[in-house]
Amino acid sequence: MKKILTLCMLMLFVSMQFIHAQDIHFGAKAGLNLSYIHPMLNTGKSSDLLPGFHVGGMVEFEINTSVSIAPEILYSTMGASEAIDQTITNTSGFLFTETITGTAKTTLNYIQLPIMAKVKMSNGLNFFAGPYVGMFMNGNSVSTMTVKTTTNFTGTPVTASGDTISTVKLDSATNKIDFGIGFGLGYEFPFGLGFSARYMLGFPNIFKGGYTYPDTNSPYPRTITQGPYGNNGVLQVSLSYMFGMNK
Repeated sequence: MKKILTLCMLMLFVSMQFIHAQDIHFGAKAGLNLSYIHPMLNTGKSSDLLPGFHVGGMVEFEINTSVSIAPEILYSTMGASEAIDQTITNTSGFLFTETITGTAKTTLNYIQLPIMAKVKMSNGLNFFAGPYVGMFMNGNSVSTMTVKTTTNFTGTPVTASGDTISTVKLDSATNKIDFGIGFGLGYEFPFGLGFSARYMLGFPNIFKGGYTYPDTNSPYPRTITQGPYGNNGVLQVSLSYMFGMNK
């Protein structure tokens, strides 16, 4: 609750800076998130897209008929989806092969405060860009896996398989603040209904790192300490409505 109040106060402060705007409109918006994390720890590449949603409110301060400033406050679910495909083989003593397949889904929930500068065309089309700040609320990683094990104790291969679900909370492993830039375009009808699409890119690392693991590539026994990693990226497709536009 303290996090939400802090962002609300920040939004109020920013709003007061535009108190001399020609006109002020309040609105609501909601829509689809398609988010990813780059880079992922296991692959060093971007993850697959994870569907999510955003919902919240906004205020639009018209500087003139063509330019406005639009702060928003959103609840936004982000994260990543990653395929699991791993094979472990042990040939010392007896043959042991373990194949793990499945999907890992990382969900990160934020309160976001984007502040967009918007340029409006006479035909209803608009373009916008600006910074955003996000406050991490909570998150988890859920892995759904099928484990297939083949052993050869007696010379005859024996195979067994099973399904497992693993859930890990990410609250202590995740940095509390995210910030970055967003840009996109939209269309708004004269009566206030609007559609928009924008891309938002986070600058700081999502995960703190700090844990250690064995270095399997070294001929000598040693460990590696993982540093901070991962950046947020999201495509947001929104439906919005500005109140009082048809007056």
